[in-house]
Amino acid sequence: MGRLFVSALKNFLSAGLAIAAVFVAGLASAFTRDLLRGRNYSDVGVPMYEHSGIAILVGLLVFSVVLFGCLYTLQRTLSRNFQWLPYLVALITGIGFSPILIFILFG
Repeated sequence: MGRLFVSALKNFLSAGLAIAAVFVAGLASAFTRDLLRGRNYSDVGVPMYEHSGIAILVGLLVFSVVLFGCLYTLQRTLSRNFQWLPYLVALITGIGFSPILIFILFG
């Protein structure tokens, strides 16, 4: 009974950390994108940055590397019995919170 309870707690912790990993990766991506965007050269009020295209591309790369790094770490440490659990939770979180993630990644 105790082992089952501890196993369930590990799975809940792993799921919670997978959800947090999605948002941490999104914020790391947004931070990197903002650093690389460059100077705003707009004079009419519409934001136009020098390197916005490459900044979004690098931001997406940072998002995927950070997210899969976190999920791989979770898979190897907390989710040894259910190795697909962090990926499944992150996929559901990514689909459920996609409007927020799109705003973070491309906003």
